[in-house]
Amino acid sequence: MKKQIIVASIVYTFLSVLQPLANFVLLPVYTKYFSESQFGVFSILNNLNIFFSIISGLGIIHAIIAFHSTYNDNKSDLCKYVGNVLSFTFYSNLAILAFMYFTGEIIFKFIFKQNIDFFPDGFLSVSYGLCSNIVTGYLYFLKYEKNILRFAFISFLQFFLSTVLQYVCVVDFNMGITGALTARLIVTLFCLLLVIIYHYNYLFAKINFSKFITPSLKYSLNTIPASIIAWLCSYGDRFLIERFIDLQSLGVYSFLSTISSLTEMIFLALGSAIQPFIFDFFKAENKARAINLYRMFILLSTCGASFIIMAGSNLKLIIHNNGYLSIVEYLTIMTIGYIFSAITYLFNLQVIYKKKSHYFLYLGLIVLTSNLSLNALLIPRFGIWGVVVSSTLTKLISAITSTYFARKSFPLYVGKNNYLALFFIILVIIAFWVIGSLDYFSLSTTGILQFVTILSMVTIFYRKIIRKSINELSELFRKSN
Repeated sequence: MKKQIIVASIVYTFLSVLQPLANFVLLPVYTKYFSESQFGVFSILNNLNIFFSIISGLGIIHAIIAFHSTYNDNKSDLCKYVGNVLSFTFYSNLAILAFMYFTGEIIFKFIFKQNIDFFPDGFLSVSYGLCSNIVTGYLYFLKYEKNILRFAFISFLQFFLSTVLQYVCVVDFNMGITGALTARLIVTLFCLLLVIIYHYNYLFAKINFSKFITPSLKYSLNTIPASIIAWLCSYGDRFLIERFIDLQSLGVYSFLSTISSLTEMIFLALGSAIQPFIFDFFKAENKARAINLYRMFILLSTCGASFIIMAGSNLKLIIHNNGYLSIVEYLTIMTIGYIFSAITYLFNLQVIYKKKSHYFLYLGLIVLTSNLSLNALLIPRFGIWGVVVSSTLTKLISAITSTYFARKSFPLYVGKNNYLALFFIILVIIAFWVIGSLDYFSLSTTGILQFVTILSMVTIFYRKIIRKSINELSELFRKSN
């Protein structure tokens, strides 16, 4: 039984990464059929659809996470609430899409220095961002209801169809960027149709604003500015590179960011698996169990980052365009930034649980100010290295700030020893990178050595924490079943 529970946990974590995994699986295709400049344009359009997924429905979709526990005791009210939120988002998105249809070309010419057309690629990107947010909202609902079968079906279908259809459009039909974006939109529309079928009884009915929408809007109107600011912090550097350097450099940096952000996909998957249960521990005031899961999350996220550095250092095995392989020298520092992002994600759970959404706005303003200042200072002098250092320092500032706000929201003392251990692990990763940079060994070899070292350290020195955390997860899933 214990093995089955642990396997269930692994499966749930795997399902959480399926949605974004298609883009990483297709990287060898993108790098073969897109030049660095084309990949730069593709990156800009990907960042654009993320922005529109944020403003989709005024960000109300994300209130499902915070308000699920409010309606969880009454399943009928919960289904009506989700139906109202999805319907409101659908109607709002139609208005946004109509506005962009008539003004998109003008906006693109104003924002971009290079020639990036709104039709058809920009319009496809906007449409995909708006539609995908509705599907994401329904997946939130399924996750917190622990409806693993339906969650698995939609997630796997989205991954499989997106991978296959993008490959066909880019490789077989030679449609380039337009083909990749068209394939994504078609798959998302199909998944949106499934959402409508599954939740039809609660969709497109009369919306109860006073009971369902207004409280969620108050929450989301605090979080959406913070989300936009966070988006600017994460992706604003692409727009600066496009304006101040060139599209080729943008393509190289975007590829670097894509590889290093695999670390983010790892910790988001881990967080997705444990987040509903951590909230249960918060509700029960069982801080000791929550801390054990925190420790396990940090250790696994760090090991994940170490693995990405190793894998990225050996990209030459699957990527044969030398223009993209130049990212290896930047990869270690860029990936370490995502370890700090994992810390931010973890401590933001305490803020979400207490619904202190205004803290996200403060966090975003602090991080944005830091990011813009560092980018303005470093990019003109150091090019891509300036962006890498700016990104990493910004993520460190975000981690420190989120830790402070988390303690103000829901105090949870993780312990100085854990921070010291994390600091030591990062130092070991940097030490191997320095050895590789000084040509004592190749960066490829040092990438492998640092991963083996980090994995051995974690296994030997933190075996008690790992064992205890596995026991906590086992008991957790046993109760949920």
